[in-house]
Amino acid sequence: MDTFLHDCLPPRVRLHQFKARFWGFAGVPLPDIVRALYQDKHGADSKPSEDFVAQFLADKRAFHSAQELEAGHPPAIKCVTDRIHYYKSLGIKVAVASSGLRDIVER
Repeated sequence: MDTFLHDCLPPRVRLHQFKARFWGFAGVPLPDIVRALYQDKHGADSKPSEDFVAQFLADKRAFHSAQELEAGHPPAIKCVTDRIHYYKSLGIKVAVASSGLRDIVER
């Protein structure tokens, strides 16, 4: 089974995401992705509680913090930073969108 992303979280909040579905979530806020994956797992009429979403995000933050302590901060994505530096050097303002949690992305 070709799943990834949230398999690392505790079973009570584990949601699986197929790589083919991953690209469709580009730019979608993570809480909305969690809700969509929950509905994929439990049925389209099923909605996760806000407590579920909040706990999922808290567990994700804790997981990322533990990973960073062990392995360090993940490196910047070179093709993205190259493009940012290029356009900034031309005086063009740039913005970057991410589905990641802001506090994790800005570290």
